[in-house]
Amino acid sequence: MAIIAFAGPDGISETTRITANIASAGTTLSVRNTEGFSADDFIILGAVGNEQTELVQITTVDSDTQLTISATNFAHNIDDIVSFSPYDEIQFSSASSITGAKTIQGANLDIEWDENSATTEVNLVSVTSGYAFARFVNSETGQQSAWSSAVPVAGFEEDSLRKIIDLARLRTQEATENLISDNDLLDLAKECSDIIETIRKNWGYVQKSTEFDLTAGVQAYARPTDLAGPDSIERLFLGIDNKSLDYLDNKDFWYKMQSIPKTKLTANVAASGTTLNVTDTRAFGTTGSLVINGITAIGYTGKTIRSFTGVTGVSAAITANAEVFRSGDLDQPNEYSFWNNHILFFPPVDRFYNANIDYYSTIPRMTNFSAQTAVPFPHLFTWYLMGEIYNMRGKTTRSDKYLNRFEKGLQLLSLKNRNKQKIKMQPALSYIRRHLRQHSEVLAERIRGDNS
Repeated sequence: MAIIAFAGPDGISETTRITANIASAGTTLSVRNTEGFSADDFIILGAVGNEQTELVQITTVDSDTQLTISATNFAHNIDDIVSFSPYDEIQFSSASSITGAKTIQGANLDIEWDENSATTEVNLVSVTSGYAFARFVNSETGQQSAWSSAVPVAGFEEDSLRKIIDLARLRTQEATENLISDNDLLDLAKECSDIIETIRKNWGYVQKSTEFDLTAGVQAYARPTDLAGPDSIERLFLGIDNKSLDYLDNKDFWYKMQSIPKTKLTANVAASGTTLNVTDTRAFGTTGSLVINGITAIGYTGKTIRSFTGVTGVSAAITANAEVFRSGDLDQPNEYSFWNNHILFFPPVDRFYNANIDYYSTIPRMTNFSAQTAVPFPHLFTWYLMGEIYNMRGKTTRSDKYLNRFEKGLQLLSLKNRNKQKIKMQPALSYIRRHLRQHSEVLAERIRGDNS
């Protein structure tokens, strides 16, 4: 069983005010202006959150100042707000995961306009795990909003974006509708992540390890999508001997590659094909042996400027754009570089290897309110959001206080991060240098003593 509450829809706008009192069960509504209203539209009578605020539907637009509406449940007075709403109902669903298939739960409910922020609460009796969602529906037109962010049935974790935002709002006494929306704060949380990541890419809490297979004749491999940058690789090695590969600057990589002929297929090749169409063959001999996309025994007996002929050994179909190497130029890689979001190996790969990479990832972005931050100090986000909320209010002193607290917390995070232990080696290096200098001074004194 899950009891879930969702706030009312965005898009509600004050459009006019009542100009004559209307009694309970009344159907004629006098307003300042009916411009923008149409038959079948839903309108809210009264301020959202007031006890007798209600939703009615326009039957006809009678004139510039009068509407015929469905019968009211309550009386409403002159100057009460009349607002347009694109929706009148709320629909609920559940799923086993945030991105999983959704199952509609129960019948649609009327949006409770007399509750603060038009909050509608539902008891999803059959939902005991996973996530709940809601969307708004116009029962007249069938129009639907997008689904809400996922709400975990078991409740939000303390380091979730929902808890972070709620705490920032509580401490600044900032209600959702007053100044800044949840989506605005979501964007600020992403900005905060960027700041943390910029300060230091190699945070210990985003250290990862993964592996991928290398194929003969394939030199470029997609790097991990969450890699913080080329300098965030701690170690790249082949499983065959666990020997780390050396990083090669991109300019040096291409300089070394100048001595290794390489071309590309310009057309697909069928299995047992006898001609390879390529970009250029001039760097290759008139006959030879080739390696393409894992196939290592491809021979040819002739060539033109843009093709190899008399080809044998194509044991499987090969797609266009595959790289073509001479067999004798391939070997076990000992260096790597980067180009166009790919890891490049040198020398080009001669056979199958399993490669392992230890690296630091980007800080995962909190893209929904149930997402949890990877940062071990989630209150850094709270302080940052509080600083920005106060800044929008123009309260610069309070804003500076919490942004400074964020900066100090970031420094503390750096000190506590386990990878900072590398700094402990620096005193040892200083000691060695000092010891060598003292040893040289003692030796110099002995030499002077022997000469005296």
